[in-house]
Amino acid sequence: MAALLKCFFLVALLGATYNYVECNGTCKETWKDVTNAIKEGSKESFVNHVGPLAQMAKTAYTANTGEEIPGWQLVQEFKMINGLYALAYQSETDSNKLVLAFRGIRFGDNDSGGTEDDLCARFYLMDAGLECSDDKRGLPESCKRIPGWVLDYLNQARIFIAQLRATYPDECFLYTGHSLGATLSSILSATSRSFESHAVSFAPSPSNVPQIVTNLGIDADYSRVITLFDQYDGNVDLDTCKYGIRCRFEGPEPEACATCIADKPFPDISEVLADMQSPCGLCLHHTHFFSHILKTINDEGTQRPQCYEQDWVEIPFTKEDQKEDTVERRLLDLLLKDL
Repeated sequence: MAALLKCFFLVALLGATYNYVECNGTCKETWKDVTNAIKEGSKESFVNHVGPLAQMAKTAYTANTGEEIPGWQLVQEFKMINGLYALAYQSETDSNKLVLAFRGIRFGDNDSGGTEDDLCARFYLMDAGLECSDDKRGLPESCKRIPGWVLDYLNQARIFIAQLRATYPDECFLYTGHSLGATLSSILSATSRSFESHAVSFAPSPSNVPQIVTNLGIDADYSRVITLFDQYDGNVDLDTCKYGIRCRFEGPEPEACATCIADKPFPDISEVLADMQSPCGLCLHHTHFFSHILKTINDEGTQRPQCYEQDWVEIPFTKEDQKEDTVERRLLDLLLKDL
């Protein structure tokens, strides 16, 4: 019963907020400059439009809210204890633009002690369909000590969005983030129904966004989702990252990456983090860490990414994908239909 009430509180807060914002077709035009710069703009145009978004995603890691981003003003901070952290920025030149930056997995040069919590939240999201449930069958044992509502970064993100919508009912939202924050951004954009939110996602992990969305039972439109990643980033599965606009930074393959996948697929990020001096760990550092993404974007010697539009095919349910039909799950499905 407690889990049911908790779930009802989380989603009920959203019900009223999501539904009063009607899609008026203007947000596509609002973010057209960013979309065009990423898809086909010059390197200078790409950096001018993507650079500030990348800086916001970086600040979501560092929580250095005093750091200024030219042309943008920080308007709200969202912080859950041992949970999601996100920031909202409003454009100083076009007040209709609002960006939400979600923190990703804290590791390596971004770690502030929360790596395990973020990895557990990643597992929780990968085991999609357990949202608002105390059922943690798919989680590692070390994660089962953490309450489900703490691990549910997706619903925490929706709460943040609902709070912002109350203050900014007519603004056009764009979501951004790196790693787990990128996955959240892509899901939130693809499943938004009552307004046209966009996403610019940096190296999503996990990258199988369509599978997660399908398991959650939500309709999706990936046309407003842009994914940027290093072509040798083993965390971005090219077989599952086929949605929206996919842009990859191309260049020489790091030797560590070639060694890592010489005789086996790239392991899960949770395994790689256990030995960062291994070839796979070094490959992760040189392709997935956000410090590498930032350097690739801003380095004058690198090329802008190559972009491809993906035709997404719905991934059908399998018997193994079906989750237990709990009261909480049915309630969630019912409420999500109208988002």
